[in-house]
Amino acid sequence: MHVARKLDSIRTLETERGSTAIAYNPGTMTDPLPAVERAMAAFRRRVRGRPLMAYEKCREVLHDMRVVASEVFGGTPEGWAMADGHTATVDRIADSLAEHFGRVATVVSTDSEHVGGIGAFSADKRFVVRQVPPEQLADTAADIYFLSHVTYDTNHDNSDVIRALTRRADDPIVIIDGNQAVGQIDVDVAALGCHVYITSSHKWLGGPHGGGLLYLRSDVVEQWPSPFRAGDPLVPDLPIGRWEPRGGQDFSRVAGIAAAVRAYQVHATSGRPIREQFIQALQRALGDRVHPITASTAEGRVVAFELVGIDVYPVYRELAERGLSIKCIKKPGKRAESGDGCLEVLRVGFPWWTDAEQVDDAVAILTEVVDGVTPASVSASGRRRRWRGRSLGGPPAPATVPEAAPVAAGGDA
Repeated sequence: MHVARKLDSIRTLETERGSTAIAYNPGTMTDPLPAVERAMAAFRRRVRGRPLMAYEKCREVLHDMRVVASEVFGGTPEGWAMADGHTATVDRIADSLAEHFGRVATVVSTDSEHVGGIGAFSADKRFVVRQVPPEQLADTAADIYFLSHVTYDTNHDNSDVIRALTRRADDPIVIIDGNQAVGQIDVDVAALGCHVYITSSHKWLGGPHGGGLLYLRSDVVEQWPSPFRAGDPLVPDLPIGRWEPRGGQDFSRVAGIAAAVRAYQVHATSGRPIREQFIQALQRALGDRVHPITASTAEGRVVAFELVGIDVYPVYRELAERGLSIKCIKKPGKRAESGDGCLEVLRVGFPWWTDAEQVDDAVAILTEVVDGVTPASVSASGRRRRWRGRSLGGPPAPATVPEAAPVAAGGDA
């Protein structure tokens, strides 16, 4: 990750920390960070009633968004584009590839993909999809390889597999779903060598919903057909501009995406210590009843674990009733790490703004649920009251979050 430098439309606010609501399964129900919402509001105030200025300021913020994306996630600014939501962007890339090939193309993917990614290919008759274990990917012939940088089920890092594919002499097309990686682990798209890298902005960055980032290699930008046809590009003088959404839209989300990336750049630290804190505390509390998945990347912000001899779904439901929102995954096609049967995991994630107290809270609630014990002491009851009714998918409180907010050049502070 490169050191942050001053950009016209992005300013960095002072770091503020404290105990706040947290999303342990960041996703659809996660609200943007306060800094992101303020950046978007500042952009709207600046251009309200001035449509020509809206386009002008959007181009300025787009420039700075490209710069900060390349500083944090690698590549060059000219390779980064503003995108719509993750699934919509995968759909558009699939459509572009179908037109590029002009025939039925074979897509090989892993057996750990989310339907929101691979579904764009498996539901399209212009593609034939095969799914194999990651270790078999490089030895399986294909026109296109589609895989997650970090898998959604066990949080496995596929970086080595990606590099093995992109370093092949025949240069196969490699499309990377970065939705679980960006904001969770270090990302360098240039080092990966992939043709396309796709991510949303809301998952691990705390950015706006319905927006994201798209990285394209220079040969892709020039040679593949753009999925956008109607209207003119917002930035017609850059080739990457023809890959960005066109027409009337909420330009403020560009400011929000830039703010989210800059906040991550300025304030985020490694997820490893807080992940290890959770694992150690959970193992102390539950002993051999819990089995952390060894395939999960140690550098990530997620702990995927099995509960030995316990059905994970009732635990998941009770945790939701307590206000602790995590992920529950059952995959009949994959074997459990801890013994016989299919893979059943609970997935707890810690976005970059998580603190140690929130980790301890998660362990306490999870232990109570697995033990089947209703809190009896005053302190335990107090903790339960703090969690009950809280939307853990909500944003951290404005007064207690590290922030970095972009504003349009010359706009409101």
